Amino acid sequence: MTNKVELNKNGRPMGWHGQSWMYSKNMVESALEEKGFLE
Repeated sequence: MTNKVELNKNGRPMGWHGQSWMYSKNMVESALEEKGFLE
């Protein structure tokens, strides 16, 4: 298994272990908001 991450021209990850990076980021932000860490 590889941990290779493809980057776009801005240096942001395009995929993360076969998952959508934006989906994963939004899920983490949503969980943090629910716990009250982001306000």
